[in-house]
Amino acid sequence: DGLFGDLPVIGLWSIRLTEKLDMIRVFVDIGHSEAAIDKLDQRYGSLEGYRLLLLSVEATLPRLEPAKDESVAAQDEAESAEKPTHRASREELYADIEANYRITSHFLALVALSSIVAGVGLVRDNTAAIIGAMVIAPLLGPNVALALATTLGDVALVVKSLRILAVGTILAFGFAVAGGIFVHVDPSVAEI
Repeated sequence: DGLFGDLPVIGLWSIRLTEKLDMIRVFVDIGHSEAAIDKLDQRYGSLEGYRLLLLSVEATLPRLEPAKDESVAAQDEAESAEKPTHRASREELYADIEANYRITSHFLALVALSSIVAGVGLVRDNTAAIIGAMVIAPLLGPNVALALATTLGDVALVVKSLRILAVGTILAFGFAVAGGIFVHVDPSVAEI
């Protein structure tokens, strides 16, 4: 019905599930997935029961063979600057970072362990232990979420990321203070 306009759709299937519910499958190149998602979300996003699933296609049979003739080759050269890049869509990025910006027992344990490893590295003047604490990197996930949120202007995600970073920082600082109270630290060590 012209929903996708000039967007190159490889395949489009519609299946009626119930009287009020249809399943639409759209097959597009990864470079056009975000545009297709935006068009579907704009058209159907307000409908009850709407759900968009983004699936990766590993292979398709028969194989997709681009038809090449002289006119297509000339168009390809002219449109090469306008060709979309093969990048992840916003929804894929959100899904990828979703597990990394939650306060879970796993996150809290990693912050605690990272703080302990860093403390041991400082007390023993051991660079490898300090680097090991950085490798554990529990605050990396919320930092990536914060970067995505500021890039996309998602205020709710900024607030959530900052809250998680604050919890992680306070916990790490608490372990550092506790370590400083109970363990004698030589302030002249090179790592400090």
